[in-house]
Amino acid sequence: MDSTDLKVVLVTKKDILDYLRTPALKREYNLPFSDNKAQWLVEKPGMEDGDFCAIMATTSKEILSFTHLVPDILSQRGNHTQEDRKIYWMPQWWASETAKSTVVSTYVFSESLKATHHKVLVKAYEQNAEVFYAKQPFSVVQTYLRHVVFIGLASDVLAQKLPVLGKIKFIAKGLEKTSVKMYAWLNRARINKLGHDPKIKYLHQLDTDSWDFIEPLVQNDLVQKNREYINWQIDQKQYLSTPLDKRKSNIGLVRGYGSKIGMVNYMLTRGDAYIGFVSFHYIGHTAYLKYGLAHPDEMGSVCATLYEHMIKLGITYFFTDNASLAKHFLDNFSTVYHYTQTKKSMVHNSIHDMVRDAVVTEQDGHFI
Repeated sequence: MDSTDLKVVLVTKKDILDYLRTPALKREYNLPFSDNKAQWLVEKPGMEDGDFCAIMATTSKEILSFTHLVPDILSQRGNHTQEDRKIYWMPQWWASETAKSTVVSTYVFSESLKATHHKVLVKAYEQNAEVFYAKQPFSVVQTYLRHVVFIGLASDVLAQKLPVLGKIKFIAKGLEKTSVKMYAWLNRARINKLGHDPKIKYLHQLDTDSWDFIEPLVQNDLVQKNREYINWQIDQKQYLSTPLDKRKSNIGLVRGYGSKIGMVNYMLTRGDAYIGFVSFHYIGHTAYLKYGLAHPDEMGSVCATLYEHMIKLGITYFFTDNASLAKHFLDNFSTVYHYTQTKKSMVHNSIHDMVRDAVVTEQDGHFI
């Protein structure tokens, strides 16, 4: 690692806007975000020009380490003002291979705390960072399970377990497609029973009626939400399809592009009434739930339509922090495999009192 031109850059919303207006060849440094992801990020409702979006250590050649930061407002708890309730999520803290054995990443983390006045919330940290956080002035807000549900044999997972299949990709792909079809056939009756009746209304943005359904279901979220906020969260511009992936010039460590990438948003209706709201994005054959909202007696229908979309889009497994959705999916359908990861949401002690006993929902701090 060449540290002769090492510098730490504090990146605000204004810096990103200036960066995006600058021709690529004239930019002084690269951001960790792809351009489309950066554009989406700075359109977050309520974000101010001076709000931080990243702190990074960089040289003229590469980004050595960075933290991704997203400002947000906690829901009203007690007598705290909105300024008091302003916090920063840290969705990602990253270091390059050349920087992992140095103090660079730790310094970037420290600078991030200083810049945000220590008002940092980490939804889920990487397992290898547990020892680090144990030594920091952070407290656990919530411990929860992240569910990973497979409706087929995932070729990438098979290649990890059986390296020989990584060299014979067509066999792994064949096993994946065959298993998805087999389990879809096994679950067909339940899918039809639960998913046939509700109609699906696809959308780019919430209208007044859909927001009226969603509003009471997010009232207890850690972060306050309105219609404008959710419309930003589900805006499809954050994901860019690059079909000729090997020839793309797009760059970004926080990527919003891929050869098979997209987002699906829809409301479920029965008669004239809304009964559910689903939003997920997918990369390759993996889906990530953003929203899976419904009253408990309608969650089965949400799961049935999710299964149907996975089949149609060639998705083999999905991630969700929504315990109710995961339970209903597993109770209603046969699956190839299901495993859970224990996750911990951490908050700096300086703001722990504001979030003590709060519940971090799937849609809180979801910015990937």
